[in-house]
Amino acid sequence: ASALVREIREFSQPRASERAVVAVAGTIGSAIQLLRSTMPKNIALEARLDPRVTMFTNATQLQQVVTNLVLNAAQAIGDAPGRIDVVLDDVGATDVPDATPRPLAERYARLTVSDTGRGIAADAMPRLFEPFYTTRGDGTGSGLGLAVVNGIVRRYHGIIAVDSTPGSGTTVRVYWP
Repeated sequence: ASALVREIREFSQPRASERAVVAVAGTIGSAIQLLRSTMPKNIALEARLDPRVTMFTNATQLQQVVTNLVLNAAQAIGDAPGRIDVVLDDVGATDVPDATPRPLAERYARLTVSDTGRGIAADAMPRLFEPFYTTRGDGTGSGLGLAVVNGIVRRYHGIIAVDSTPGSGTTVRVYWP
């Protein structure tokens, strides 16, 4: 219940947060280590994190983005054997997909979370980041995870790109200036 209330607050009351230059690989690595200990045995969670990537960000919010994306991926895999890959790298503005607003920086930190889960139907894609929207009809999940991720990423002038094929999995890429 407290986690749900925290997510609702984060989504509904965006606020200025404490930001600092963060060694992103260490922050994401800490979240991955915790997530790995909670993953079901049927899911392999692998990470390739470039230690040179830094960002001006709030480490807690960065961990929240990673946690929400990995947990969504794990739920998409369910009880079947599967894999989640988390990759952090540094890319140029020309590698950022077209989006509004246009890229604001020359370099971006790119976080990629890929899974071998059930994928997302094409008709659900436009609604992915709506609050309380969920593709799971079994009463699990609040439908706030991706809305919170979107709110945090937008606050940092970032961009999210989602590619998915039903039956083959999903890849979410987050680009932060």
